[in-house]
Amino acid sequence: MHFIKTGIIQLLFLTFCIIKPSLAQELTLGQCKEMALNQNMDLKISQEHILMGKNARKMAFSQFFPQIEGNASYIRLNKQFQLLDEDFTSQSIIDNLPFPISFLPIPIPIDLSNISLLPSSDTRFGQENNFVFNVGLTQPIFAGGRIFEVYKMSKVGEQIASESAILERQKVLYETEDLYWNIVSIQEKQKVVEAYQKMLQNLEKDVEAYITQGVALRNDLLRVKLKQNEIDLNLFKINNGLKLAKMALCQKIGMDINSDITLSEAEIEIEEKDIVYENIRQSAILNRPELKLLEHSVKLTESALRISTGSFMPTLGFTANYLSVRPNPYRGLADEFGSDYMFGFVMNVPIFHWFEKHHSHALAKNSMNIAKLKLEDSRQKISMETLMISNEILEAKRRIEISKVSLDQTLENLKLIQDSYNEGMMKTAELIEAQAIWQEAQTNYIESKAMYRSLEIKLKKSSGEL
Repeated sequence: MHFIKTGIIQLLFLTFCIIKPSLAQELTLGQCKEMALNQNMDLKISQEHILMGKNARKMAFSQFFPQIEGNASYIRLNKQFQLLDEDFTSQSIIDNLPFPISFLPIPIPIDLSNISLLPSSDTRFGQENNFVFNVGLTQPIFAGGRIFEVYKMSKVGEQIASESAILERQKVLYETEDLYWNIVSIQEKQKVVEAYQKMLQNLEKDVEAYITQGVALRNDLLRVKLKQNEIDLNLFKINNGLKLAKMALCQKIGMDINSDITLSEAEIEIEEKDIVYENIRQSAILNRPELKLLEHSVKLTESALRISTGSFMPTLGFTANYLSVRPNPYRGLADEFGSDYMFGFVMNVPIFHWFEKHHSHALAKNSMNIAKLKLEDSRQKISMETLMISNEILEAKRRIEISKVSLDQTLENLKLIQDSYNEGMMKTAELIEAQAIWQEAQTNYIESKAMYRSLEIKLKKSSGEL
């Protein structure tokens, strides 16, 4: 019996642990931004691109210094080399005289025809084991400025990687903040609909009481219930929208999409700021990473043009080598190592390539002109974009002011109609309409604040200050 009681207690404890609701994690906007930046894969890839740019710059810088290389070889010969296929005799000399030997003024007392002057076996050379060791140095002296321009391009490439990372970071922050305030606005709408739902529930009780007293019709109750059904459906849609919005934010910040989260901000607060278009435009021109990327693109094409110009110029380089060979060629191919060093200069002068370099230079110039035109076009478009967003923010600010006035008026109207209804001077339909107008005005006010907040974030991104 004791074991049965113990098992029941353990089972109840486990059941309580399973069904106990987990506490929702409260997140601030700063925490969401930090989490989004830490888990974003595109940002991690951007960091790797930055490291690649640094390594590419260091690699290009190494081209200013001499290149030192060493090599070694071993050759094993099966046979020796032989310069003569037969003995070199005195008869060979006699045969090659321009006159007969009898014409010589001094008589030769002996016969020279059979004397071997150089046996063919003595012309053999070469050993079985042959070694060659070489250490060489190459230093470019002049290359038409191409090495320097390649180094400048590598530095620009590193800056492009950094600006791309900044652009990706701004994108993540913009999307995260937009998702965050979207949830806040949905939660505000949810509270408004729930308050309206509670109004209808109270009204339903009042109408039922009035029907019992005989001062209200059944039709009034049906109107209240129909409105309740409408509001229940709207609340269901809002709850679904809120759930999806939270799932989107969780996915963005790297949490499980089914995580239960709450936000620290209960409503959207609007800060009064003066918007000066010229300041915003100047900030966008100076800080937008898109423009900086295009500026770097222009620098790349300018360097490419100078490299193309350098291809018309000669190149000059210095080379030096230290050589060690066995058998020693400096001592009659003795079985030992023989060493020597050598140095020199190498020049390459382009003469004629069927106008290939000329066309390449024209192509580089076209690319540079295109990059400059794209930069100017983007500057104009960004200036127009900042102007449009600035105007939209002013409109949104005005909309907030008007919707706030409308909300105050509808609230006052609702109180008056509610008081009149309680005194039996107003119909149920009029009270329902007044409540609906209040709920609509409240929703418009929330949407106005949400739009202003969204445009404010968009303006920060547009001006490069996000």
